[in-house]
Amino acid sequence: MKYTRYNIKKKPNKSFIVIILLAVSLILIVIGNGKENKIFDRNKKNPSNEVSLKNKVDKNEKNQKNFYAIQCGVFLSKENADTLVKTLKPYGNPFIVKIDDKFKVMLGVYREKDLDKTITALNKKEIQNTKVTFKIKEEDLCNLEIIELINANLDVLSQFSDKDVKAYNTQKLKKWSNSLKSVDDKSKNIQVLKSLKDYVNKLPEKIVREQVPSGYNLVYNCLNSIK
Repeated sequence: MKYTRYNIKKKPNKSFIVIILLAVSLILIVIGNGKENKIFDRNKKNPSNEVSLKNKVDKNEKNQKNFYAIQCGVFLSKENADTLVKTLKPYGNPFIVKIDDKFKVMLGVYREKDLDKTITALNKKEIQNTKVTFKIKEEDLCNLEIIELINANLDVLSQFSDKDVKAYNTQKLKKWSNSLKSVDDKSKNIQVLKSLKDYVNKLPEKIVREQVPSGYNLVYNCLNSIK
């Protein structure tokens, strides 16, 4: 008996195809969720909002310059103020500021990097002290020049922290001060700037240790006058 061969093509199983499609869809959803979770995890560790906010805060902090003074006492008697000044000499450069009928005893003017060491030394000896903060906004050329002049004067005055320094030549300081650009006379702190420039211009060729307190006094009064 001969068999007749038929080439019969099998019809695809529709239910099987549906199952495969569902499985693939499910896998894609799981992978997608996994990626999304990783993105959220990164955002939790380093949220873009917080980064932006931090940048704004840092920017605002950079728009001002801080200087500090240490106040160690206030007296009605100049004699008592002088006594405290003698006590403070081992710790820095004390000076007296007279305001109305009171005598404030201050221990130097500082930038932040130089402040903590002095305060720590005073606290160890249980010497009363209060930190006074002065803020100058970097909002115009006048204020920027004031900041630079104060920094320059502090650089000079701090030289006398070395006991071997007897005098300091002021020629370079004067030349630099005179090279500063002209500032609008309508600037709100123009008088402070003029006081600093006048002080520098009137300095002798060399300043000696005895003149250091008057230098700090001038810097303190200028900072106290900033608007």
